[in-house]
Amino acid sequence: MDYFKSYRKHEKLKLGKFVFIIAVILFVFFMISILSNKIKSEDNQEIDICEEECIEKASKNIVGISKNYNLVNDGVVSWGSGVVISKNGYILTNEHVSGAKNDNCYVILNSKEKYKANIVWSNPDIDLAILKINYNFEDCAVLGDSDELKLGEKVYSIGNPIGLDFQRSVSTGVISGTNRNLEFEENGKKFYINNLIQTDAMINPGNSGGALINKVGQLIGITTIKISSAESMGFSVPINVVKPILKKLENSGIFEETTLEFWGYDKYSVDKINVNINLDSGIYIGQVNLNSNLEKTGIKAGDIITSIDENKIEKISDLRIYIYEKNPGDIVKLRIKRDKKEFDVEVKLEKK
Repeated sequence: MDYFKSYRKHEKLKLGKFVFIIAVILFVFFMISILSNKIKSEDNQEIDICEEECIEKASKNIVGISKNYNLVNDGVVSWGSGVVISKNGYILTNEHVSGAKNDNCYVILNSKEKYKANIVWSNPDIDLAILKINYNFEDCAVLGDSDELKLGEKVYSIGNPIGLDFQRSVSTGVISGTNRNLEFEENGKKFYINNLIQTDAMINPGNSGGALINKVGQLIGITTIKISSAESMGFSVPINVVKPILKKLENSGIFEETTLEFWGYDKYSVDKINVNINLDSGIYIGQVNLNSNLEKTGIKAGDIITSIDENKIEKISDLRIYIYEKNPGDIVKLRIKRDKKEFDVEVKLEKK
């Protein structure tokens, strides 16, 4: 009997130790979970704070743009937005906000000072213009990489909707789409803008020429169009297209735009002319300008440009960015696909 009592007592002690150990383990896991959640919360708070600081910093690079010195034309406020992209006085905006190359417009700084600006470059095909004012900025926008955007990525739109009372307004949204193509009509003429960024961030008329930034404050696009007939559909021109232009302006103060003198479509827009064209990559040539260097090589409508100087072409903006890095008179080699055959041609770039 004493043996069985001793055995039961020993088993009770073992069970008690086991329960105690389990309780300690559960307590340790519980505390780790609490600490982990606290750390995550603190990390998220730091991220939120970082985003707020980045947005605040980026907003200081937004300026007002007007074609009129008094900002008012026939009783209507007439102005848009621009983004400081260089400390040396270069500002990026929409061409429809500033006007065309060699025109003048006015820049309104956050201090309400007004400066006369010279439009040193513009392109109606992508609705962008770069202005120059005689002013040295303490800071400027940090350019991001618009080719790395992901669907659902958080973005912010910053601009000057309505008027001076709402300068540097911020709205938030996500990347709703990339490589969007728009067709619109102006003064009886049809226009196309390719490879746009689509966002649901709120965009009002005065936001035209303003900034689309990512969560770390990098400039990834310039707001250009809002479809008035649809809710939460705004568009921006990807920032990568202006990088070679800004580089040349900063280095020499001059940018001479080059061109291949044709009208083309990529896989994102080719269905505008024919839904039956199977285009996985490259640029489908819809029209070659008469007497252009490209026409003289024998290139014709229906040909496909697959690469330039051995660089594969996926979309129209790829080709545009590459030739922006060149100068008028430079010779490039195009790889052409015609029916089932491929061949190379050399073309001298022309000045636009």
